[in-house]
Amino acid sequence: MSSLQDIEMVLFGETLSNFKQRLFYYPEFRIMWAEIESGYDNCTPLSLDKVAHKCLTRNNGSLKANRLNEHLVSKSFDTFHVLLVKYRVYRAASIFLTADEAVLKVAHAVGMDQSTLDRDFKKYLGMTPRAFRNECRRRVLGAARVSPFFA
Repeated sequence: MSSLQDIEMVLFGETLSNFKQRLFYYPEFRIMWAEIESGYDNCTPLSLDKVAHKCLTRNNGSLKANRLNEHLVSKSFDTFHVLLVKYRVYRAASIFLTADEAVLKVAHAVGMDQSTLDRDFKKYLGMTPRAFRNECRRRVLGAARVSPFFA
């Protein structure tokens, strides 16, 4: 995987902007995604119950957690937990592509511990975060060697 768009395709089956456009057709999913993104930015723990409570149904009643998951799956999306994990893996990969950071630091930045990031990164992207980061380093160094700017 050489670009963020490649990673988006693997994780979401389409570009993230297309995925969000499809997801945002449903108002309750728009609220849910905002919680996922802000939870990442603030490194706050997220629970399905907390997010479901914020997602209001059309009659302004609170949405139960299992109903939110059922609704997601019925509209051909993953469950809340899977979407949350995939987004965190995506954010970690984007950090590795743009900065040379330690895996532990990145794991904490995306709201995970290192062993969880290792497991989920390998599950969805086929390699550990360390191997991915090293591949990013190798590509940057390789590009620097052949770049006319560094000749």
